[in-house]
Amino acid sequence: MKSSKNEAVYLVLTILCVVFIGAIYFLFGNIRQTQLPPTPSPSVTVRQDTNQNLEAAKAAVEAAVANPSEESIALAQGALQQVGDEKDKLELQAKLDDLSTELTNQQVATTAVETAEASLNDQDIQAAREAIEQLKDDNKKNELQARLDAIATEN
Repeated sequence: MKSSKNEAVYLVLTILCVVFIGAIYFLFGNIRQTQLPPTPSPSVTVRQDTNQNLEAAKAAVEAAVANPSEESIALAQGALQQVGDEKDKLELQAKLDDLSTELTNQQVATTAVETAEASLNDQDIQAAREAIEQLKDDNKKNELQARLDAIATEN
């Protein structure tokens, strides 16, 4: 068996092609792996968002406790709606409900004291006393009680 000249040329060309393709693979085969940034899994992303929402809601509730007003309570309520964990949400909602009730009671007691100051009527003074008794904030309670005591001594 004689090998022809063409067979030797084809053998050399085939070997060169295999070497060339192998070199390209080794040079550019890892580029795809190194260029892709690591992507967090969806569960990690959701957990991070949940933690951020929870921290934001806690901060909003604490701000509302520090400076109780209807606006701060509304902002805290909005932040609380973004929280996904029911246990934490219920705990913060209870704090917010207590704060809202206390703010409403303070407004009612202040209005009752103002009415008693204007009318100097014993029934209005008694209604103001009952409204003041509902308050939990000692500073506000003492302030309104002092105003009411000033009215009572005038009668």
